[in-house]
Amino acid sequence: MTTWEMAPTWWQRSARDVVQALRRGEVNTEELLESLERRLRAPEVAALRLVEAECFGRARSIHGKGDGAPGDLHGLPILAKATHAVEGVPFSLGLLRHAGRLAAGNDPLVQHIESKRGGIVYATSNAPALAMGGHTFNAVVGGTRNPHNPERSAGGSSGGSAAALAVGAAWLAMGSDLAGSCRTPASFCGIVGMRPSPGVVPKAGSKQELGEEEIFNTLRFENGPLARDVEDLALFLDAMDPNVITEEESYQYAAHATERKWRVAWTADFGGTAPVDPGVAQLCKQAATLLADGNLTHDAPDVSDAPRIHFLLRAHLLSNRHGNLVEEGMADLPEETLWQLERGQLVPKSEIDWARRAKATYAKRFDDFMRGQDIMACPAAPVPPFPAQERWVRHVNDIQMSSYVEWLRHAYVISLADVPAISLPCGWTSDGLPVGIQLVARRGQDRLLISAAASLQRKVQQHLEATGQKTFGSVLEHLQDAQHINKLPPMPKL
Repeated sequence: MTTWEMAPTWWQRSARDVVQALRRGEVNTEELLESLERRLRAPEVAALRLVEAECFGRARSIHGKGDGAPGDLHGLPILAKATHAVEGVPFSLGLLRHAGRLAAGNDPLVQHIESKRGGIVYATSNAPALAMGGHTFNAVVGGTRNPHNPERSAGGSSGGSAAALAVGAAWLAMGSDLAGSCRTPASFCGIVGMRPSPGVVPKAGSKQELGEEEIFNTLRFENGPLARDVEDLALFLDAMDPNVITEEESYQYAAHATERKWRVAWTADFGGTAPVDPGVAQLCKQAATLLADGNLTHDAPDVSDAPRIHFLLRAHLLSNRHGNLVEEGMADLPEETLWQLERGQLVPKSEIDWARRAKATYAKRFDDFMRGQDIMACPAAPVPPFPAQERWVRHVNDIQMSSYVEWLRHAYVISLADVPAISLPCGWTSDGLPVGIQLVARRGQDRLLISAAASLQRKVQQHLEATGQKTFGSVLEHLQDAQHINKLPPMPKL
């Protein structure tokens, strides 16, 4: 009988508990891989379609050779995102034309985690085609369903990562975030997701390779961590950030330095420019009030020009990255992806030049606002998880959204400012769906943000316990039957 069968089930435990057990020799990586493999292949978990590809053989080979450094993670299995290349593992980016394609090498983040920090990748999580969109579905794997209610969306684009964490199919998961791709799934699945400041986490085109001006007048993906709670997220961010050396520099240290009076600015809708469901706004404001402890102000920076700036820079970025796909053929491109890529090819250079200048001004204006606050709080997503068969949220409070990305405005107005942001659960809807609040700090104040999130997490848990509600941070053990899930209305494919 193996250790994981005698002890409390390993997949139910926190990442930090499992890492400590690895260090003490109470469990080994092989036993953890066995535990994850069984959990992922349980019929009720497999029916949620959490991963694009498993690579347990590769993980066992790395462990058996002793190739990974002990590092912070000490052999902990890690879930990568489908957009993070893992050498020799399927890498389709959600497109049928690339189905069966194997990655030729490792993404810089995968390489860093495995060679420097002691993590071992065992699977890649499902994501929408080209990671474009706030709902996780594609023609290769299908759609990821929300484990809290399989009739609802898990969010996107890191939906597979977030859902896997919620059901115990991962301890820590990699994500990437352009317009909420870590934060929206975290809100929908009741876990924690973060978009760090630019350059904190390694990736191609990182801060070490680009000048400050080039970073802050462009729109960028940022790699970020997802975890079940703030302390686990801090553990993973310590592993992701190559500049964390001492304990005092660590995000885990920050997660325990929570005793202070927080200056918190609250906004539900950024002065009416970002529609939000009233129930979501109420839960998030309640949480912001808990964090502020009587020091809450109602204020927000001017984000009225964000939609135009974001549309232009997003169209330019994604067209530059993937515009060739339109020329190669459109048959396997989702309608939203095709719309985005075609728009990008039509934007004149003068408009892009304007958007870059406007973004730099926008980020400066946002920073000026944040100088008077420790934290800004707002909803992480404007709605609870929406029906899984829908492609995207078309209306918020009866206000029509102009495109597949406009309902993500609470997230992208933050991305444009190049500031760190974190989504953590703050309450439940009347029908039992999780809601996440977004906390934002000034650029470079990621540790302060972690401290605030840990403080709020504790206060929210205390509030939920005092009012007889379910708390967050534990694995969802009792899932709907696989046969029921498989009979649900189909999710989109293309």
